[in-house]
Amino acid sequence: MKIEAILDEAVDAQAGQNNPPFESSIEYAAELEKREVANAQWSTFTPEEQKKYSGRIELFYQSFGVADLKSDDGLRAKNAYLLRNEIHSQIQHESPLTLLSVEELHFSTSLLELLENVENIEHIRDLYKLRKRTVGSSKNAGVTSAEAQRLKNSMRQGRELYLSGRTGSLMVKPLNFFIHLLHMRTPL
Repeated sequence: MKIEAILDEAVDAQAGQNNPPFESSIEYAAELEKREVANAQWSTFTPEEQKKYSGRIELFYQSFGVADLKSDDGLRAKNAYLLRNEIHSQIQHESPLTLLSVEELHFSTSLLELLENVENIEHIRDLYKLRKRTVGSSKNAGVTSAEAQRLKNSMRQGRELYLSGRTGSLMVKPLNFFIHLLHMRTPL
């Protein structure tokens, strides 16, 4: 991001949230099944029957007893469901992760170059799809461009903090390295 964008306040500001991302009282798989049954029933309705619900399937979902999956609780339930599926798929997969070989002589330089090459929105999206076993293969599967941009910014900040910590004075190195680790812990 260029300094002009910051000065012009052309930045994407997001309010901080302190909500657990995976905690929910909704059983997501059961709600998906209820939703499919409701969709099948909705498709059999005539336009007159659909008018009872103002032609909006969301109102029919409410009357059918389907939880709102777009609510905060529904999104947390979806996150937990996707995480459980991903963990199960990773455990069932036979081959472990393939390790990248890094030149031993210039270990930190090689890692920094590798990280800098990954700081690309499309690379992040591709790596996410490659690493996650339960993500679809369509172009829009995986993380969105906005999420990939946030990951890219986080990786870049972490790399910059690490570099400044390597060259900074002894008084600021621990703080730089600590903040660097906070930014770099975001998994793909």
